[in-house]
Amino acid sequence: NAIIIIQSDEGPNISRAEMPRDDYTFLDMPDDIIIRRTEIQYAVYLPDQDYSLFSQDMTPINTYRIILNNILGTKFPLLEDVTYITETQGSLIEFDFTPVDPTIYK
Repeated sequence: NAIIIIQSDEGPNISRAEMPRDDYTFLDMPDDIIIRRTEIQYAVYLPDQDYSLFSQDMTPINTYRIILNNILGTKFPLLEDVTYITETQGSLIEFDFTPVDPTIYK
C-alpha cells in the first residue's frame, strides 16, 4: 500500500554554448529553452491507481495536497499551477521570481 513519488526540482542545465551571448540571462531565453529547463521528471504511484485528479499539464505544487486530501481526507486547498523562472540578484538568497507564460507549453 505504498505511495511512491519521484520528482525532480528542475530540468537539465543550459550550457553556455546554447546561449546566444555571454550576458544572456535565463529570463531572455527562447521558449524552447525555458520549456526544457522547467520540465521535470515526475511520477506518482498510488495503491488504488486512481489518477483522475492528476493531469499532464499540472505543476507539482499540488502533488501532496491531492494525495493527502484524497487518502487522508484533509481539506488543503489546491494552489494555482504556476511555473516560475528566476535569476539570482547578487547572492544566492535574493531571487526575482518571474512567472512563465503557460501558453508556451501548448
